[in-house]
Amino acid sequence: MVMHSKSKVRASVTGEWECDECGYYRRGTLRNRPKRCPECGAPADSFSFWADDEEDDSWDDEYYDDDDWEY
Repeated sequence: MVMHSKSKVRASVTGEWECDECGYYRRGTLRNRPKRCPECGAPADSFSFWADDEEDDSWDDEYYDDDDWEY
């Protein structure tokens, strides 16, 4: 069993930072919170982090079937 320090684990978690004010988002790591939103100027505490989920296939293209849509 390999133990990792919390700081190393937090540094390796990737995902998206999303501005709660305007919806701007950017890819990054959990430890790399934006200091200010480049779109609306909101401060760092206005960002929410959405971690990548390697097992989430809900948006995978292979499950998309154009016949399911009504036009």
